[in-house]
Amino acid sequence: MIKKLAIALSTTMLIPFAALADDDEFGIAQEPVAAPAKTYLNYIEVGGGYSSDNPLKANRYSGRSDDGVFPVGSLSYLYRTPYDVNGADFMRVNANSYGYDSRRLTAEGGQQGLYALNFGYDLMPFSSFRGLSAWTGEGGDILTKVPGWTGNVSSANLPKRTPVDIRTERERFGSGLTWHVDPLYSVRINARHEQKEGLRSLGVYSNGVAGSRPGLNVPAPVNYQDDQVEAELGFAGKQTQWKLGYNLSMFRNEDSSLTLNSVSGDAAHPRDRMSLAPSNTAHSFYADGGYQFTDTTRLVTNLSYSQYLQDDTFLPYSINGTPAALPRQSLDGRISTTTANVELTSRPLPRLDTKTRYRFTDRRNDTAVSQFNYYTADSTAQSGILRRNTPFSYKENLAGLDLGYALTPRTKLMSGYEFRQFQRSHSERAKNIDNTTYVGVRSSLAEGLTSNAKYSRMWRDGSTYSPTGSLVYTNAPGFAVYDNNPGLRKYYEADMIRDRIQAGFNYSPVEAWTLGASGGLVIDEYVRSDLGLTDSVATTATVDANYVASPEFSMTGFYTYERRVTDQAGEQATLAQVGDVSRRWFVNIAEDAHTVGLGSVWQIREGWKLLTDYAFVWTVTETDPTRNSANVTGLASSFPDITSKSHSISARAEYDLTDNVVIGFGYALEIYRSKDWALDGGLNQTPTTGLMTLSEQSPNYDAHLFLLTTRAKF
Repeated sequence: MIKKLAIALSTTMLIPFAALADDDEFGIAQEPVAAPAKTYLNYIEVGGGYSSDNPLKANRYSGRSDDGVFPVGSLSYLYRTPYDVNGADFMRVNANSYGYDSRRLTAEGGQQGLYALNFGYDLMPFSSFRGLSAWTGEGGDILTKVPGWTGNVSSANLPKRTPVDIRTERERFGSGLTWHVDPLYSVRINARHEQKEGLRSLGVYSNGVAGSRPGLNVPAPVNYQDDQVEAELGFAGKQTQWKLGYNLSMFRNEDSSLTLNSVSGDAAHPRDRMSLAPSNTAHSFYADGGYQFTDTTRLVTNLSYSQYLQDDTFLPYSINGTPAALPRQSLDGRISTTTANVELTSRPLPRLDTKTRYRFTDRRNDTAVSQFNYYTADSTAQSGILRRNTPFSYKENLAGLDLGYALTPRTKLMSGYEFRQFQRSHSERAKNIDNTTYVGVRSSLAEGLTSNAKYSRMWRDGSTYSPTGSLVYTNAPGFAVYDNNPGLRKYYEADMIRDRIQAGFNYSPVEAWTLGASGGLVIDEYVRSDLGLTDSVATTATVDANYVASPEFSMTGFYTYERRVTDQAGEQATLAQVGDVSRRWFVNIAEDAHTVGLGSVWQIREGWKLLTDYAFVWTVTETDPTRNSANVTGLASSFPDITSKSHSISARAEYDLTDNVVIGFGYALEIYRSKDWALDGGLNQTPTTGLMTLSEQSPNYDAHLFLLTTRAKF
């Protein structure tokens, strides 16, 4: 080796020095360096697709309503002033259209550090289901019975109904400006307009023959306009930051009511009418701030005040006959909400960190109170009962302390306490108090292994529970007060104990593999609720794995199991029978969900890539009622299970035709099966004078989708 080196050196010395001077690095031979691959920041993609089947559920977000071919396209463009040119201009544009109706466009441009303008457009369809309607004129505020409908809901009339798609389409425009006045101050202004149109299923109560009042599902119009404006002034100093802002929201419903010809065959009550969502306005002011006391202590505050206004004109008590006069012409609704948040985080010791927090919320409903006559379903006569509207208000005080202690560089202990007081007006319980404590640990037990665990307990109690608390106020003086069973508790007001356990870990035994598992258990016990929701248990568990075999191939997978079990109790009793345990019934509801996901990315060879995904979801809901004795009547011995099962498979192959042109081919298959006894039989499909739905069916389908696209990068 030394001899070879000496020969090489002697040969080098024979080269004239002048020749060496003509070459870089004194003429020493170098390996040729390959030119770096060109980086493309932009692309445009065009193509088309084919759908072999078109169930509404499979295409609920695309808006496609017919089988066949459809166009697709997307664009991504980014411009920045080149590094060797003075300036900081930028622009980015993103657009896509996948399917017939759904599409999106966003654009932003300006000068970095000085100003930015943005614009956005979204068209978002949503398809719910295809049903059958007994009316014509869907989409307007007046529905007329289909031709040939005579008398009441019957087997002879139901076939006369016509198909109707319950779907909506939301179109949104938005634009904004951000201006950095100087390095410390900035101004931000945004505006957005949204329009939503279509149909939704609405449950109504109709008068019928001989006093019957059938329940109906009708295709109600959706014709909303929503405008929002936001203005904000911000300051970003080294130690102090703050924002002052204002939000204006204006919602307008172009259809204030819906009128329909009665399908009950009652000549005395030929029409029904109901109010739709009222137009309203909201004003919000906010002030957010942050102050850095030291490198280890920071204070953050959030203050806001909002006012919500609603002043739509009331409809008369009834559209039939000559109803009594209303006590006032509109609600004149006015709600004010004040919210304050304060949070102080600190590290007083090298191993100890703390967070102290407080939140205050005051929601005041200042709507005026009046006495109203009681009419039933557009009847022609009042019931003689007077009722008062009930403006609900509440206050919340929440305080908490969180502690963290680094036991070792790899292990941290956590603990905390939270106090919450919630006060309500005109409720069964004037005050609830929640106390929550928790302990936890987070640790890196070894190289590549991290784990965490946490346990918390919340217990709730409060003031005396009055079953008639929400009912007394609604009754005008001199009229009977409706009562609830004294053993019944509303779950969000009832005394309860909640135990929660969470744990998980991530482990990477070798560089190519990452494994993980996590789970949780939540147990709710309503300790003083004889009737209503008495307890529930929720369980979740997830395992996942990621495998990177090489830069060319990787895959991932996971499995999640979720289970929720609730127990409820009721009592079929008159006032004189209250407390008779033989009249009690119970319902146990168990909901299970299994989810599996698999995916892979494979660079088969240079220029060829294959991406695959698979998802499986299976849900089952079991409802098991029981009763203490035959004194409980009309209770089913069991209900059929509600199930759904779906397989979703997708694959996309990409071929680099050139360094900047990619051909893509995609295929997707979704197999969906479901059963829901409430939709597939019984009252939904059987003619009855007491109920008529839109005959929604449990979805079952096989949907195939093919895509062919060309992407040009530039």
